[in-house]
Amino acid sequence: MKIDKTELNFFQANGYLVIRDVIPLKKINEIRDAFKIIRQKAKKAKTVRYNPKYPDASFILGDLPSFKELEPFDFLVCNKKIVEIVKSLIGNEIVYFGESNTQSGLAIRGNHKDSRVSDREDASGLDWQGDYPLVRVGIYLNDSDIYSGGLKVMPGSHKIPTSHFKLGGVNVDVKAGDLVIWKLTTTHSGNAKRLKLFHKLSFHPKIEDIIPKIFERKNPLERMAMFVVYGAKSEHLNRYVTYFGKRPDTRVVLGLAGTSDIFVERARLAGIDLFRPINDYGVKLMSTGFQFE
Repeated sequence: MKIDKTELNFFQANGYLVIRDVIPLKKINEIRDAFKIIRQKAKKAKTVRYNPKYPDASFILGDLPSFKELEPFDFLVCNKKIVEIVKSLIGNEIVYFGESNTQSGLAIRGNHKDSRVSDREDASGLDWQGDYPLVRVGIYLNDSDIYSGGLKVMPGSHKIPTSHFKLGGVNVDVKAGDLVIWKLTTTHSGNAKRLKLFHKLSFHPKIEDIIPKIFERKNPLERMAMFVVYGAKSEHLNRYVTYFGKRPDTRVVLGLAGTSDIFVERARLAGIDLFRPINDYGVKLMSTGFQFE
């Protein structure tokens, strides 16, 4: 599933792109069911993070290939449609290095970039030299075109070394089964709020935090999303992987990253190179390379 020239130009100009109807709705519902099973098992294994300020939100430790329940969906990381789209955007030699995750419920919002912290506000930083070929793919399992819980972006911010914007940006219209892809240098915020009236309006995250709940158009379904980071072979990728592997919070996650023979073979068939940023990659998994039976 390749993108056309118009889509590529939009991505290069704005730092993000929406691709419609990549995953059929039936599959999305099956993935939601698998997500619930994974979360229940993770609760028993105590591999779920919670934030006391957001009791309805959960972050499951480990990457998508660590969950055998996602094998029927090629762990999403190896979904051929997704991989083909990513290659159309950043090049054919792409690498996966354990950065993918699941999230549920509404949590913290705020403008930020996902690139290396040291360069986010530094125009002379190496991340701003040349084309930056690392992207995050958002796979949303419910609609966020008129409901709260979707992605907000600042178009063109992938070329601007700051996350401090005064305007509200754009709330990205996404239906279940669509993909959103953005560069790690693109300023964005999760958990965007939509109003019951004028749901197209996009406010700064700080304003969203004080909008009374009575005016918000909440999603009838629990927010669920999955995210995957890919990078094209480059010095940018090398620097980011080194940074990612040294972060204390991600070292715990990488200890639970999937290493199964099934995943390795699916990655090979999808044309994805695999890299392990730390020596303890997957060390906390079962012998099968998965988290759970």
